[in-house]
Amino acid sequence: MSRDIILKKELLKLTRFFQDAIKEFLILELDDGHIKDSVALVLKHSLRTLDALQLAVAIGLKDAKPIFVCADKKLVSIAEKEGLKTINPENQ
Repeated sequence: MSRDIILKKELLKLTRFFQDAIKEFLILELDDGHIKDSVALVLKHSLRTLDALQLAVAIGLKDAKPIFVCADKKLVSIAEKEGLKTINPENQ
């Protein structure tokens, strides 16, 4: 089977998986504070924009003790420096 083709039954299986998984996620809207914090993170750590936004939101949830899950070693390191607990799935 080609890696570029997803069979219909595989697509349905993946769709069900993500529909179930999304129930476990907390969906947040970006606000001005997240954007301002992400700009500061870009300047402080030379992050890419979307990485900085993701990290800014996680830092904003620090009181809830989130676990920052990311396979980017640089971003994991920065998240740890910013006080977040992290998991790199590539190290599991």
